[in-house]
Amino acid sequence: MLVILLLGLILGVVINYFSVGFCGAVYCTTKKMNSYGFRMLLISILIGGTGIFFLKTLSGAETNYVGVMGIDFALVIGAFIFGMGMMLSDGCILGVVRDLGNGYLGHIITFVFVIIGTLIGNVTYKSMWVPLKKHSLYVYFPETFGTIAGFVLFILLVAFIYFEFCVWDKKNLSENWRLPKRSIVGGIVLGIYMIGYQWITGLNIGISGAFPYFGAWVANLFGAHSEKWSFFQLESSQKIISGGIFRYETSVLIIGIIIGSLIIAILTKKFKIHKQESLKEVGGYATGGLLMGYGACIAAGCNLSGFLSSAANLSLSAWVYLPFMMLGSMLVIKVFKL
Repeated sequence: MLVILLLGLILGVVINYFSVGFCGAVYCTTKKMNSYGFRMLLISILIGGTGIFFLKTLSGAETNYVGVMGIDFALVIGAFIFGMGMMLSDGCILGVVRDLGNGYLGHIITFVFVIIGTLIGNVTYKSMWVPLKKHSLYVYFPETFGTIAGFVLFILLVAFIYFEFCVWDKKNLSENWRLPKRSIVGGIVLGIYMIGYQWITGLNIGISGAFPYFGAWVANLFGAHSEKWSFFQLESSQKIISGGIFRYETSVLIIGIIIGSLIIAILTKKFKIHKQESLKEVGGYATGGLLMGYGACIAAGCNLSGFLSSAANLSLSAWVYLPFMMLGSMLVIKVFKL
């Protein structure tokens, strides 16, 4: 677990120092007419995807489906709901975890309601969403299109989207369209991190899976027996609950991210306690957290695992997740005039 904690610390430092965030990327692209945030993420996907492709190719077919998600209606609906919640709460789940380290106390509310949302999602998952996953389509580029052709297709896809964002920025920003060096470096560092994380752990990066267990552990403190809840009956779930917060990789990763974010905020003198929240903001944190938790549950991942990590694992699902997440966010921006 010490290694996972260290990986979390590093991720917290990286995303805070380079201001990595999906909510900001969507908002700036649609409202401020610059796609710097998305272009940084695309660089990380290009770097990370290239390295992970070679990791998978060298390690054999048995690891090919790590990070590859199924394409189905649950993914589409979940991504849309997640996008709505992300914009209402002014931060995706990763951004919320990062900002806790920055001193944004309002995001404690978001964190709590993400937990509630994932628990509700788990309660309704089997009856409402499993039927929509019976015919999920799994597309791993190198397997579907051939090893070399699939990898080349991945490169071309990322390059094409990056080029289109450059055209967008050149149109709206004139001479300021070029990506700042800090964002370029941030994309490269994040891409290298994704390679290292998957090489060390054998897993893709994701954090939303820990939230229902946070709910279970807290409930147990008040005398509940969450191990008896219907959606925790799998042996793996029972083991996680009995092991506790410090023996589950994803919860330890989240703790590491918060600490890493806090460390870099203090070192760069950007740490500040933000506690004066209006009723409107509190409502946004709560509603947004609830929607993000529920959306991440039914889509089988937040935008960290559902888009970023999935894209770096050459999964077509990432490029389905992204537009529907953006549509959900854009709807909220328009309706609430954010």
